[in-house]
Amino acid sequence: MNKARRKDIASVIERMNAALDPLNDCATDVESIKDEEEEVYENMPEGLQGSEQGERIQEAVDALNEAHSALETLMDSIEEIVGHLEAAAE
Repeated sequence: MNKARRKDIASVIERMNAALDPLNDCATDVESIKDEEEEVYENMPEGLQGSEQGERIQEAVDALNEAHSALETLMDSIEEIVGHLEAAAE
């Protein structure tokens, strides 16, 4: 691979790595929101946990868990892509 293409790959790697910080911040925020929502649910009386409101809270917690998991998968994928690009530039 010539120097120009290595430079292009380095630029792509830099941009991909720069994308990881905001994604990590988003994952942290989603996890915090999920934790807060779980706390609300856990502090509800048992009778309300089984109510429609309790079920909506639990569904929100489940959706937030899925969102967090998807963000983690996305970040892992970006790191994998960066590894492939680094190997290609060698």
